[in-house]
Amino acid sequence: GRDWTELTQSVLFDPAYLKMWERSEAHPEAGAGPLPGPVRTDHHWVNTLPADLPIGWHNLEIAVTNHFGETWTDSRTFLVANDPADFEHLNQGTRLPRSGA
Repeated sequence: GRDWTELTQSVLFDPAYLKMWERSEAHPEAGAGPLPGPVRTDHHWVNTLPADLPIGWHNLEIAVTNHFGETWTDSRTFLVANDPADFEHLNQGTRLPRSGA
């Protein structure tokens, strides 16, 4: 594995909520009513993946420690590929195309 890197807290729109809100705005007849508009939140922690990740499956491990000193960890597996067709069989949430592809 690689060394741990720190994430940067960022103020952003939640991308999943933004997409859901945009769909509700485009198709108001499909829902139970209008959704509240998206707002920026500081609940996003970001960093970039190394540019030299080889093609294939990778595991990303995340560790967070709160102000009480309690630590939680989680992980995600993702695929790096050059051909968008490599993603066709994957769940939408795991798609992470290589930059510049």
